[in-house]
Amino acid sequence: MRCSKSPAEIAIWVDPEFHGTGYGTAASTLILDFAFAEQRLHRVQTRVLETNPASQRIWEKLGFTHEGTHRDEEYDDGEFVDTHYYANLEDEW
Repeated sequence: MRCSKSPAEIAIWVDPEFHGTGYGTAASTLILDFAFAEQRLHRVQTRVLETNPASQRIWEKLGFTHEGTHRDEEYDDGEFVDTHYYANLEDEW
């Protein structure tokens, strides 16, 4: 029996001083291990602004599937930007 049939959402923020160090990928891996193995979740999803390709690469590296894009969904730094939605299922992890 699953603990939760509702999807969980993951979000990370890494201080710019530590961008490119692998901390975001490492932290996300630990969170996902816990979500799927310990919490027995079926699905974990995330969303990323178009202006953050480094974050998009983290989720793609971790096997997340790009499920869609919401056009001009968020207002960021004076302009509307797209939001990309990603998800991973327990049997894909």
